[in-house]
Amino acid sequence: MALTKLNFGGSQTSLVASNMPSGSVLQTLSMTTNSNTAHSTLNTYTNTNLTLDITPSSTSNKILVISSFSARAYHTAYNSWGRIGLYRGSTLVCTRDVNKDGGNNAEWATVPSGFVHLDSPSSTSAQTYLIKAKLIVGTSYSAQIDIGEFYNDSTNDETNQQSHTLMEIKG
Repeated sequence: MALTKLNFGGSQTSLVASNMPSGSVLQTLSMTTNSNTAHSTLNTYTNTNLTLDITPSSTSNKILVISSFSARAYHTAYNSWGRIGLYRGSTLVCTRDVNKDGGNNAEWATVPSGFVHLDSPSSTSAQTYLIKAKLIVGTSYSAQIDIGEFYNDSTNDETNQQSHTLMEIKG
């Protein structure tokens, strides 16, 4: 295990980012929610409840994004297929797919999902990292992708905790 020796030297009495080694965590922001979101718009990403802003202190620093949530694909006949996207502002950074194939009955499937991504925004302006989802299916039956929901009980849908964490890493 690597250790970092802190050397304040001179009149410095506190640790400042400029004296920390590369790879140090400079700031961490995190949020959790139990609210679920449904996404039934074809081929158009819509927002979930997972969004955070962070302002990097240097253009050479990176942002580590760690998100955890469940994704449920639901359909009333045949299949449902959706895509979950990690965005930095309006830029799509990476994606995950969720789908449920099946027969002519209403069916659902829930899977644990999330993102772990090291991003290089090259900016000292505030950066918004958010999770969006969209439905990808082109037929006439009902289908949707749910983020944060894991059972098909319309009178008492269960939700689970979702999290979204941003860490600024010194470059």
